[in-house]
Amino acid sequence: MLPPKRKKAAKRSDRWRSQAHLHFVRSFHCSINGCTGMPIECAHVRIGSNAGIGQKPDDWRTVPLCSEHHRMQHTVGERTFWANYEANT
Repeated sequence: MLPPKRKKAAKRSDRWRSQAHLHFVRSFHCSINGCTGMPIECAHVRIGSNAGIGQKPDDWRTVPLCSEHHRMQHTVGERTFWANYEANT
């Protein structure tokens, strides 16, 4: 016999969202020195955000990245991505 199903914990509803802030962040150039890539996307920074797996951090925890660097951030992992570009600044 299987144990009874457990309800999934609800995703946090207190995440701060702001389309106006995301639009503001997209008005900047890519955060990586010397990059002129476009279009600019808002990359959420999870480091120190206390957001669990599958939970997006608040919108105020965003940085402008071009689509190439944003994709790279997700591919190599945030800590590796930022460590590589901190050393190159």
